[in-house]
Amino acid sequence: MHCTDQTSVVNTMTKFFLAFLIFTTGFLGIEGCQSDVGSPPSGSLIGTVTDRLTEEPVVGAEVSTTPPSVISTTDDEGAYLLTDVPEGEYTVIVEIERYETGQAEHILVEPETQSTADILLERELSTSCAKCHLDIALIQADLEENPLPEEGGEEEASAGEG
Repeated sequence: MHCTDQTSVVNTMTKFFLAFLIFTTGFLGIEGCQSDVGSPPSGSLIGTVTDRLTEEPVVGAEVSTTPPSVISTTDDEGAYLLTDVPEGEYTVIVEIERYETGQAEHILVEPETQSTADILLERELSTSCAKCHLDIALIQADLEENPLPEEGGEEEASAGEG
């Protein structure tokens, strides 16, 4: 082999070894960084969601935060629990069909603590109005089938016979 050929082989092997070394240490370094970094300090959010009018719990409502963190659903008592919420200030948002979106603003979550946000929901007007219109239509249909007697109609008829 000539000197230039040996130098070329050494250069190629050196480049290969350096690329391998950079790749493996970079990969291990990333993995090491991920395991050394702890999760940010977090707390939890608890509360209940209630119908403002009936004061009954709202079951099955989706509870989330802005900025986004975690999502939960209210239980049979209207209660929710959001765990591992990173430290910070949040708006708690509650959504469910037939209700206006509810929210509680400026809720502060601190590490290792529970913050409370109870929320009252208002029913959507469109749902209430639709129900009222349906009730009115049913009453009108019933009155068409079974009209009310006219006032004084029977008394006048029997007075005229006598």
